[in-house]
Amino acid sequence: MSQGTTSNAVVEMLAIVDKRLARRRYFRDKQREHRRKVNADVEAAEAELHHVQWVLERLQRARPGVPPKEPSDGPLSWHSIAAVFQREAHRVLTDHQSLATQTQQYKSLATLMQRFVNVNIPVKQLTPTHIVMRYLSHMSHYFRANEGFVSVDEVASLRNIHLTGVADHLKKAHVRRELIRLERAGYLVWQTKILNLLQAS
Repeated sequence: MSQGTTSNAVVEMLAIVDKRLARRRYFRDKQREHRRKVNADVEAAEAELHHVQWVLERLQRARPGVPPKEPSDGPLSWHSIAAVFQREAHRVLTDHQSLATQTQQYKSLATLMQRFVNVNIPVKQLTPTHIVMRYLSHMSHYFRANEGFVSVDEVASLRNIHLTGVADHLKKAHVRRELIRLERAGYLVWQTKILNLLQAS
């Protein structure tokens, strides 16, 4: 290796060392500055605390008739903590009572449903021919021999459905809705009777 190459290597090594030293010096100065700032803040806070204590002592001496305040038992007094526990206990008891009532209602409903299932008469197995005959018998009320099905007005009259003010092209839909409503009302009446019988038994 030549002397010039060795000199260049030494110069590069010294430059790297200088950079590292400069970086360490920079961070050391920053840490020293931070410590000085922290110490200054602590001293300022201590001075402010001493000043506040001095002002408090002067105010207390200026009011000799006021008895000194007894030391507190912490950020929250025992009275406040007891009040919070009392409110929470009352809320838990209220929720428990509500849940118990709801659970009892569900149990009663389940008992009624089980009783209904026990007394329910099983449905007879019907043949397809029997089903078709019953359907035709039901539809025969709306059919006339040699004339076809009865009109919408006649169906409405048979079921006491009023068509006053209803346009002709809307009569079928109106009668259909009313028939569904009547059937549902009849179902609700039947359901009420069944539940009354189950409760009485």
